[in-house]
Amino acid sequence: MESEGVRSVVYGKEIRATVVLSFGFLFVFASYLALQNLQGSLNDEGGLGVLSLSCLYAAAILTAVCSPAVITLIGMKKTVMVAFIGHIIYVLSNFYPSYYTLIPSSVLVGAVTAPLWTCQGIYLTTCSLSISERTGMKPYVSLSRIYGIFYTMFEVGNICGNLLSSLVLYQGDYNVTVTNSSSFCGSNDCPGDGTVDIIADPDPVIVYILLGAFLACVATGLAIVTFCLPSLDNSTPTSKYAIKKSLLSALRFLIKSDFKYITPFVMFVCIQEVFTWTEITKSFVSCPIGIQNVGYTMTCYGLSIALFTILFSRITKFIPRYFLIGFARALDLALMLWTYHWIPTSKDAVLIYVLFALWAVGEAIWRTQSNV
Repeated sequence: MESEGVRSVVYGKEIRATVVLSFGFLFVFASYLALQNLQGSLNDEGGLGVLSLSCLYAAAILTAVCSPAVITLIGMKKTVMVAFIGHIIYVLSNFYPSYYTLIPSSVLVGAVTAPLWTCQGIYLTTCSLSISERTGMKPYVSLSRIYGIFYTMFEVGNICGNLLSSLVLYQGDYNVTVTNSSSFCGSNDCPGDGTVDIIADPDPVIVYILLGAFLACVATGLAIVTFCLPSLDNSTPTSKYAIKKSLLSALRFLIKSDFKYITPFVMFVCIQEVFTWTEITKSFVSCPIGIQNVGYTMTCYGLSIALFTILFSRITKFIPRYFLIGFARALDLALMLWTYHWIPTSKDAVLIYVLFALWAVGEAIWRTQSNV
């Protein structure tokens, strides 16, 4: 009865609720993902950018089991709002990046990441189940379509954020000699060699302008979910017993259910994403063709994911899920072998874009099928 009451909130308005949530994520992650893609290049001194992202995702793993308790305590809509406020703090910390500002803000964002994406899953699953009950559509098909809508809009935000990144960074002046040096690019980029600065940094004023635009995007996303997102929260008051029960149920689910067999797969997806956002952008984009091109290559990446997400969400009824996952695994392995042996130069710009477009094929499959 409780689940039926929750679904009645979005009954007949499933697409509207999905679009509202998607727009909120679009604006927030347009800035967050574009800024994340620049961390390995923009804050490369001492590996601060990569370290901050490592701390972010470590915090996300450690706090993930507490997501049900957090959501039970403050509610789903407020959880999304608090998480978006955490992203605002993260953007602000990048105005003065140091170990004392960027690391704590990264840990904060990591701590709210799991509750945020748990709420996203609850909202989208609720909408898809409501569609299934209302239209008779199979749950697997409705889930694929709802997640297809969300991730298509999500990648539109990714595209816009990365376009904004490159458009702003191209206004600065760069040392062409440093930018085009390929002696330490690609597979030759050794993280242990701290004596070689392979990336020409943009002017500080340009960086501040870019961060200001990112801050405005996150604030817009926060406003959208605050005023337009319907609340699915139960009106029953929260008790300490309910929070404890929620936390124990999450632990029991992780230990006793078949989800433990999916855990390594989810971990691989997360590790691969961070590798793409930091090391690939640094060694295969910023090094050979300049940091100002990171946004454009990631735009190609995001656009490819959006197009392939639409495609795979439509053909899931005709092609078995295991075939899609196997194809993505084989493609990723081939691309990893390619990047392991390839040393890009300033003349390989087209191949760099091809690399990101192909990498997006597997990512589109991971994002839709892992969530479903």
